[in-house]
Amino acid sequence: MVYDKAKWHLNEAFPKDLPSFQSNVHCGFFLGWAINNNLISDDFRDDYSNEITQFNMGYLTGPQLFEISDSVLSSDELNETGNRFAMDYYATNIYFDDYEKYFANGNDCLFRVVDSDENFAVVTQFLNERYATWRKTQASTSSDANSASN
Repeated sequence: MVYDKAKWHLNEAFPKDLPSFQSNVHCGFFLGWAINNNLISDDFRDDYSNEITQFNMGYLTGPQLFEISDSVLSSDELNETGNRFAMDYYATNIYFDDYEKYFANGNDCLFRVVDSDENFAVVTQFLNERYATWRKTQASTSSDANSASN
């Protein structure tokens, strides 16, 4: 399943004054967070091991790594847990709602969010909160299912 592609955003709504790289930022922040939380697939880790090392060392940002990896966020990049979370959060547009909530202040367009450590920290904070809530929900659902089967 494809969750997002940078090229999907390069349409008439994309600001003409921005470089196309800006279409990678929101996806790349999510990918960087997924790497930091061990939610990427073994294949992605193998295919981009050098780039992931550069990301972990601070030489590449998530959006830069996203661009290098063909600017596509799909089920191939994430492991099983990462995909379950992405299905419940990213694919349902809650990520975009959160992104807009934190970055819409004065931006005429969310594509103007700069690829910076500060902005990645903001995304990391709200993703960590959403992920923690999601994990609790998953644990609760799992224990409810186990109780019902006994």
